[in-house]
Amino acid sequence: MHGLTLLIVDDETATREGLKAALDFERLGISRVLEAENGAEGLRTASSASPDIILSDVRMPRMDGVRMLERVRTFLPDCVFIFMSGYSDKEYLKAAIKLRAVSYIEKPLHFPEVEQAVREAVALCEELDEQKNAVSVKDNVSLSRLAIRLTAPGDPRDSADLSYLKNRYGKNILSYSAASMILQLRDDASFDAFDLSPAEQSIRQLRTHDPLRVFSAEKHPGMFVLHILREGGLKPEDVRDSAEVLAGLFRNGPDFYITCGVTVSSAAKLYDSFSSAAILMEQAFFHPVNSIYSGFEKNTARGSDPNLESVTRSVLDALEKKDPHLSAKVFEDLFDALSRNTVFPRHTVKAAYYHIASVIIELRRSSHLPPTELTANRDTFIYAISSCFSFEEMHRLLVSEAEAYYRDLDSVSPESTQVYMIREYIRAHYDDPFLSTKEISDYIMLSASYACTIFKTETGKTLNQYLTEYRMEQAKKLLADPRITITAVSSRCGYNDSNYFGKAFRKYTGLSPSEYRESLTGVK
Repeated sequence: MHGLTLLIVDDETATREGLKAALDFERLGISRVLEAENGAEGLRTASSASPDIILSDVRMPRMDGVRMLERVRTFLPDCVFIFMSGYSDKEYLKAAIKLRAVSYIEKPLHFPEVEQAVREAVALCEELDEQKNAVSVKDNVSLSRLAIRLTAPGDPRDSADLSYLKNRYGKNILSYSAASMILQLRDDASFDAFDLSPAEQSIRQLRTHDPLRVFSAEKHPGMFVLHILREGGLKPEDVRDSAEVLAGLFRNGPDFYITCGVTVSSAAKLYDSFSSAAILMEQAFFHPVNSIYSGFEKNTARGSDPNLESVTRSVLDALEKKDPHLSAKVFEDLFDALSRNTVFPRHTVKAAYYHIASVIIELRRSSHLPPTELTANRDTFIYAISSCFSFEEMHRLLVSEAEAYYRDLDSVSPESTQVYMIREYIRAHYDDPFLSTKEISDYIMLSASYACTIFKTETGKTLNQYLTEYRMEQAKKLLADPRITITAVSSRCGYNDSNYFGKAFRKYTGLSPSEYRESLTGVK
């Protein structure tokens, strides 16, 4: 538990100063000591500073200690009180006991007695904190389950976790108007590092009158849902301000999208709000990242909906004509047609981009150009496209590969048919542990020695050296996925003996396979 705050309330300056001078509060676990000279001022200070312990005189001008305690209990129910009094007044003592004051100390003060009372108060604070944490963990798990349950159709009143929501916010909570928000973080973010409780706390404090209620859960890795409720009616600005608070957590973090669903008349209908937020999240892919969306206007700037098949065909025609200037123009047209698109779902557009990627791969092969890292394997290229967080990112990726194709057409000498066939055969059969120079040379109908000579002449590498390097590069890609065992990586890369694979990999990279994987993922 962090250092506690203690408030001294006494109308005598000498008493307040004497307590601060005589007691080593820091050693007792108190990191901050505040003062007030009467009950009214003590009440204001308690309201603004939320002390853990209040050490207070009983009889003071303007408001006595017992009245102050009664008021403080309404907003700080776990605040621990220690009363001091120079009067042997049984009624004050009875009131103090009834209101759960931990100690009652008579004046003139005996400082060791005060110190012992503060020790007991600190111990009680720690005990209360442990109890609250245990209850909070249980409640938060239940609220998270309920938050997920409310994203599904059906009556949420059948949820066993509903009681926790009612315990926290009242039995009529389901009648409050409500809305759902979805936060989507980039897939490669380290989600374990994110805690939405600070955002929830800030959202609750947005409105002092008729405060907002909020609870959240991680529905899928990197996708969080937050439900916001308000008894007196949820307004559009309540949702927007809450979304701004949430966005503030990630301004310096990973890319994100936040979408806000429609406001529904009761929390029992939150599925409808979540569904509208989910539809917006599908459309958000075509809009700038790190933004909040609560609705989209249909893009009618060109007077009609874009024809996806037509603009895609224009890109393919330009690529097949090998015209870089025309390609640049039609790629720009493609981006303009689909940016801020509200017509086509994301998977349909990605399918069109997969097709263009396949054409770029085939054009490189037909031109006998050596592959780039992405075009060496269609699955690798497709995966890179599918992993893009936004349409703009996906489009840039495809354009960069098209530009690389045109650059290589101008600057890279096409490979001979034989070298191109060797590369292609290795690409298709590198996982065969029995792949040999003779098998490769038989495929291109040349002697093994001549095949090795022309390959070394054109590439500067021996055939075996190229095969090993290709296998190692594929192994590096596979090791990036912690779900694939190192033994499986070894087998997929053409090595029957995982120990031999480990030695070859260390020689190539300077790291063992497990060390390399840990450097990428943190997983051994």
